[in-house]
Amino acid sequence: MFNEAMLILAAAGAIIASYTDIKYGLIPNRLTFPLMLSGLAGYFIYSLYYKNISIFITTIMAFIVVFILSYLLWTLGVFSAGDAKEFMFLSALVPVYPDFLGFSPAMPFYPFPVAFLINTFLVIFPVIFIYGVFLTFRLGKISELNLNFKKSLFGALVIIISYLLSELTTPLAFPVSFIAIYLIKSRWVRVILITSILSSYVLLNPNIYAIKTIVIRYVFISIIFIISGVIMALVSVVRKYGLVREIKISELEEGMIAAEEIYIRSDKVIKEEPDYIGKALKLLRGTRGGEVQVVTTKASGVSKTEIEKLKELVEKNKTEDSIKIKRRMPFAPVILAGFIISLIYGDISLLLRQMVG
Repeated sequence: MFNEAMLILAAAGAIIASYTDIKYGLIPNRLTFPLMLSGLAGYFIYSLYYKNISIFITTIMAFIVVFILSYLLWTLGVFSAGDAKEFMFLSALVPVYPDFLGFSPAMPFYPFPVAFLINTFLVIFPVIFIYGVFLTFRLGKISELNLNFKKSLFGALVIIISYLLSELTTPLAFPVSFIAIYLIKSRWVRVILITSILSSYVLLNPNIYAIKTIVIRYVFISIIFIISGVIMALVSVVRKYGLVREIKISELEEGMIAAEEIYIRSDKVIKEEPDYIGKALKLLRGTRGGEVQVVTTKASGVSKTEIEKLKELVEKNKTEDSIKIKRRMPFAPVILAGFIISLIYGDISLLLRQMVG
């Protein structure tokens, strides 16, 4: 009954978090911290009672992994502190898959809580896709999608060719050939290399099944590339028009999340809208010499000190009286959906990999 009780507690916590996130725009600490402690303390007592410390070690390991991932994603501004804490209390309460449910899910080699973290992001893609299509047509921004189908088809071809070469030689040939083909500048050299690898594979595997397999895999990967390209283009439109709005700095309130980073370099105010890769690189390299950070895009929002600094810059006519902020979207319902899917199907990314294989 212990595991059943922990699962019920986790599900109830996720439902309450969804409610508070939708209604009040936050996931309260008085919900997340008690649930975290309940999970960790509960499994510790449970492991002592059954004299099996490995149960608690498994719980701690899952919690630590989710904590690190959640912290990194919070630092990058992917989701708020409340969302990170929700992942943490779910990992503390359900550190391993509850086998008593009777499903036959796809189980990964990594901790089970990582699976519902991954599933959460897979769940949000259809939401973004639908919202992106609606927003793109409503605002008449189809021209800004910037789709490149040739690039998708070529990318799929490079993957197939690299895979064939790895089958003919060694698995190490896959990444090497993939990078090499992209680095080659001459189109004719690329054509000769790709044709040579493809011809060699067909000559060494002279059967219709091998050729049919190559074609099917190419079509499948091409479709994935094209869909991914469309989704990324829609995400760009959503980020630019649906999730961001511009307000006056005089209207800026504490806790609002900036959609652009503002800093001073050589006495000049600079505004940037970095993507997640750019933010990660900036975190790694740190602040440049002589660069003063004024506002960041951290999920905790702007502080009073940052607002005062911005107002001071406006008064000195060093920057315009405007700032882009993020429109907040409740993420807890998506986490709940990812959690439920994980209980039924396990790791969706693993199922997708099996389909590709």
